[in-house]
Amino acid sequence: MGLRSAAAICQRVTTAVCYMMLVIGVCDLNYLDDLVGVETSDRAGFAYGCLGQMLRKCGLKESVDKAAAPSEIMTFFGVQFNSITMTVEVTPERLVEISQLVKVWLQKREASLRELQSLIGKLNFVAACVRAGRVFISRLIKWLKELYGRSSHVCVKIPGFVKKYLEWWNIFLCTYNGISVMYDDNWSRPDGIFSIRCMSTRLWWLL
Repeated sequence: MGLRSAAAICQRVTTAVCYMMLVIGVCDLNYLDDLVGVETSDRAGFAYGCLGQMLRKCGLKESVDKAAAPSEIMTFFGVQFNSITMTVEVTPERLVEISQLVKVWLQKREASLRELQSLIGKLNFVAACVRAGRVFISRLIKWLKELYGRSSHVCVKIPGFVKKYLEWWNIFLCTYNGISVMYDDNWSRPDGIFSIRCMSTRLWWLL
């Protein structure tokens, strides 16, 4: 994985596996060497077994310790998917990690470009589940652009608006953690609907 082309090669291999699975009627998603699938209750076991067989037939070694059997609640890349409540939320462990990082930044007076990049990366990750989170990242990204050209290790003074944005994250990170995958709203005004994504999922599984 140290080569520049390694990630692309890995992605192409697992994409090929997903395509072969799709041909036999099983839908999978891949990210580098991780595969995740979603199916209805009556087909979850079959789909899970098919993926394992496909990996063996292709000569690909499965990471047994990462494999997880079909379940209604599954964690994938630090995000917990719940097909019972139809919600997505950041895992408690990741919430603690981000909360501690925000508290550290609230005490800092200076930060380097590399530290800011790391902070934005982590906040951007959880913003998919923390409602309104992206609004409180935009100014951080703007500040990041202003720092480009500087050495990644040289520290600069943290602006006041950054502290204010981080105070929002410190207060609402846990409160706003979780987004609904399917809304229970009564769609009585079709002219106001742009698109609806239907999801009949009940089981999530991961290899």
